[in-house]
Amino acid sequence: MRKINNYEELILEQTRLEIDLQNQKTVLKAEINSLKTRLEPFKNFVAFLRIFKPQGTENSSLLKSGISFGMDLLVSGKLSKANWLLRILSPLVLKGITNKLINTKTS
Repeated sequence: MRKINNYEELILEQTRLEIDLQNQKTVLKAEINSLKTRLEPFKNFVAFLRIFKPQGTENSSLLKSGISFGMDLLVSGKLSKANWLLRILSPLVLKGITNKLINTKTS
């Protein structure tokens, strides 16, 4: 960067900086768009896993809470001797499925 001595140089520098800013904005928009297209499969995978969304992130009703509690009791009793992975995943899957069913029935 050099020293600006008069008004004309100031105006030239201002226009140069504005052009540089516009160029950087277009480059940034292009990078963001390419990033969005590369992340599209990940977004689809996350949308698939929404049944595993933790409880309490949406408005929970008494019915959903009762079913969640019932699933915990039922699965913990039936799977007490199963391996740890099955004991963790099965309540999540069952709760997700029942919540989806409840949402489709109520709406």
